[in-house]
Amino acid sequence: MADCVWTNDAAVFAAARTPEEEEALRALLGRIRSIPVPTVTPEERAASVAALKNDDEAPQTSAADNAEGNVATANTSESDPAGADDTGEELSPFSAAFDRSAATAMRFLRARDGDIDAAEKMWTDSLRWRVSTRLAANCRAWTQELDKHESFASRIVRSYWYGGHFGRDKRGVPMNLVRVGRGDPAGIVREAGLPRFIWQYVIALEAGFERLRAISNERDEWVNGFVDIFDMGADNVPHWTARAFSSASAFRALAKVMDLNYPERVHRAFVVRAPWIFSAIWKMFEPIIPKATKAKIGLYHSKWTAPLSEYVAADNFPLWLLEDSATLADATEADANAPVMTAEEAVAEADAAAEEAAESYEQDERASAAAAASPRRPHEELTAATFRPDVDFPGGVVPKRKALQKHAREAKRQCGQCGRPTVKTKRKSCKSCGSTHFVEYEDATTQEQREAEPKKRGWFARFWGS
Repeated sequence: MADCVWTNDAAVFAAARTPEEEEALRALLGRIRSIPVPTVTPEERAASVAALKNDDEAPQTSAADNAEGNVATANTSESDPAGADDTGEELSPFSAAFDRSAATAMRFLRARDGDIDAAEKMWTDSLRWRVSTRLAANCRAWTQELDKHESFASRIVRSYWYGGHFGRDKRGVPMNLVRVGRGDPAGIVREAGLPRFIWQYVIALEAGFERLRAISNERDEWVNGFVDIFDMGADNVPHWTARAFSSASAFRALAKVMDLNYPERVHRAFVVRAPWIFSAIWKMFEPIIPKATKAKIGLYHSKWTAPLSEYVAADNFPLWLLEDSATLADATEADANAPVMTAEEAVAEADAAAEEAAESYEQDERASAAAAASPRRPHEELTAATFRPDVDFPGGVVPKRKALQKHAREAKRQCGQCGRPTVKTKRKSCKSCGSTHFVEYEDATTQEQREAEPKKRGWFARFWGS
């Protein structure tokens, strides 16, 4: 069948735990192969996008901001947050992560504890979600936007994304490394939008399932699930607590999409360098985590190398996680032991941090430097030998767009003595040479010359001849 991506159904049947599970799998497989691809009306598609997008969090840009600021804001497609396919082509909703094969049917069956009717409904709902959200077209458009690196959203994600494929486990399957402690999910959602945040995870997950399919077909056995490493270490990225609590809503939205459409995707998950305050955050997410998934998660404040070694070879360890002491965890999380925050307090501190980040963003040009130094896509597979902690999945506090535009409009003068760019502030002398002589970027005349020139007379003064 054209919409069956996996080819080795026999290996999946051989992996059934009991004869009853094999029989249920055959029954479910027969059902889903007779379900047609639904036709979605424009109203249903709009409702699906509206349910995903939070307009309050979507970045807004005025015409004045576009005209005056030198921060890249073009091609953000605010009306279509995921950048729908320009060709209008309706791509197939099926992929290695979701099709009519036995591999997909087995994952959905186990997610519903062997209930055939519930698994069929879950599969049908996931198919409708893929069609209504135009998942394939949106992910392709977002990938192209990332490659062009022209829009503000793509620059933010390329510069501040905090996870991706890293090495392989002992089965040869790519691992997922998520540097949660360094990331600012709420900031990414604020500046790039919730749809892009979710598509970014989906693109990496779909690429992972492509590799799972290749490995399964090559070995003639069903290989399923990924080893996930969630590194909670902040590594000197400030405002750990505020970033964690303010990101709760983004992770809840992501968890809903993942659990309903990508079931049984976790082989084993390790949460390492977890500060003690993480127990409070864990309680916020624990109710929405399926029991089967919860049993696969290990939480470690220290001594994580031994359990990791059961699944990961030593040469595939992230180098900074080879030492598994509590001292390492505590030393990299200066403010991770702060008291538990309310949602309002977390948002307020996160906003203040974003304002601070904007002040240095244009001066060090972090986005451009990171893109030039690392042309890789965020979902490409890296290894311990090729990984660069300061460039790949760097994380960091995401600056506010409005603050960036403000600083971009103000950063239009330089020292007339040494040429150092200087933001327009109350500072009256250059930091480098101490000169008080500044020159505007777009005007070569000096400040003294401009002050000596007569001011232009307005129409009212010219009319009265005064």
